[in-house]
Amino acid sequence: MKLSIVGLFLAATLTLSACSILKPYHMDIQQGNEITAEQITKIHTGMSKKEALKTLGQPIQADALSKDRLDYTYTLQKKGEQIKEKQLTLLFQKDKLIKIISKDYVNPPK
Repeated sequence: MKLSIVGLFLAATLTLSACSILKPYHMDIQQGNEITAEQITKIHTGMSKKEALKTLGQPIQADALSKDRLDYTYTLQKKGEQIKEKQLTLLFQKDKLIKIISKDYVNPPK
C-alpha cells in the first residue's frame, strides 16, 4: 500500500513538473486589412473611391461621420510578442482621392 501511494505521489509530481517545462501554444492573431507593398504602389491621388476600394478592399470599420474617409487598420500579434499595428487613411473630396496618410507604410504615394 505504501509503495502504491509513493508511486502515485511520484507520478503526480513528475506530471505536474512537466507543466513548467512545456510552453502553452500561442497562435498568431491578425485583425484588419493586411495591405501589401504592391497594393500601396497602385493607389494614387486622383483615383476614385471605387477604384481605391477595388485595390485595397473594404475597410473593417466604416467611419459613420465621414463618407469621404477610409481608414485601414491592421494589427498582428505573433506568439506572445508585442502587438504591431499599421494604419492607412485615405481622404476623398468629390469622390476623388486627395490625400494618403500613413506613417507605417514605406513611401506611400503623395
